[in-house]
Amino acid sequence: MKVIFLDIDGVMNSQEEMLELLKQQPKNRSDVSLPSPTKCKLLKQLVEETGAEIVLSSSWRLSLNAIQNIIDTFRPYGLRLDGFTQEYVSQIKLKGTKYENIKPKHTHKGWEDYYIEDRGAEIAYWLLRHPEVTNFVILDDES
Repeated sequence: MKVIFLDIDGVMNSQEEMLELLKQQPKNRSDVSLPSPTKCKLLKQLVEETGAEIVLSSSWRLSLNAIQNIIDTFRPYGLRLDGFTQEYVSQIKLKGTKYENIKPKHTHKGWEDYYIEDRGAEIAYWLLRHPEVTNFVILDDES
């Protein structure tokens, strides 16, 4: 199984495209941060050429409204979301795995251990729970 871990802001849209949309539709501000047609076409090409599934790793996954907007935007391109990463992963869940040395950007004290607020850790945990993944790519504008 091949997977694309997908961020939205800065990957599926850009400041230039948002400004252009605002010029074209100054009263319709709600659409400017949605995935752009240009980026959707590129993502469709990537999915078709690789057969990869799309796993949303963007913070957009935390809002049902945002998820629905992505689904609606992807539909005309034949794209679909196949999964989501989990928010906040405990350090214990990564201990003893090949991902245990991930250096998180933020940690929060939990009941039993520290929880990691880090997209890389969230993706690592998703991969641990899906050993059928043979290849993956992370499309994100953050390091």
